[in-house]
Amino acid sequence: MIKKDEKSGLITISNPSPIPSHVGFPNLAGREDCDEHIRRELETAGVEIVEAEASSEVPYHFEGRLGDFKFSRAWYYWVVNGKVPLEVARKMYEDPEGKKAVRAAGHCCCPPPEEWAFPSQEDIEKSLKEIGWEKWVEFDGKTYPSINYGQMAELCNDGKIKGDRFVDTYHIDTQEGLNLFVKAIKEMQQES
Repeated sequence: MIKKDEKSGLITISNPSPIPSHVGFPNLAGREDCDEHIRRELETAGVEIVEAEASSEVPYHFEGRLGDFKFSRAWYYWVVNGKVPLEVARKMYEDPEGKKAVRAAGHCCCPPPEEWAFPSQEDIEKSLKEIGWEKWVEFDGKTYPSINYGQMAELCNDGKIKGDRFVDTYHIDTQEGLNLFVKAIKEMQQES
């Protein structure tokens, strides 16, 4: 938060760290005891534990799996990769814990999932061609749309880009948030 003192003109910045203030997991970067924490956190949430090779600053030997979802531990949060339908993402975001600790695309400001839920690349390209999108780039012999996430979200929210929308990455900061995420995914899987 940034505050300016009206008398002195002094500007004060509180919590300048990029780490959100609601973090509940310990920082496991470089910690040899990380597997103990990882096991406990995944077991508490009800996620299958599988052997894995570390691919980050956390020297883990385990990750989580829940169907097609992969759970990897980072410094003070979980990274979950898998396709969460927009309807499920919205439901999680309606929960106070989901709104502050289950971050779509890992965005530290915790925006609504509509800002990070997109259809398949095929649906995006098809829709952009249908609306006459003029910005395209060539790369490695293929043509791709030149569009940023903000533009794409706006076009999706306006109904101009069509297709089923998904959030494909989450960062989760608390055990309660991890439990909420897992519960939502298990409910989704049971309905399928």
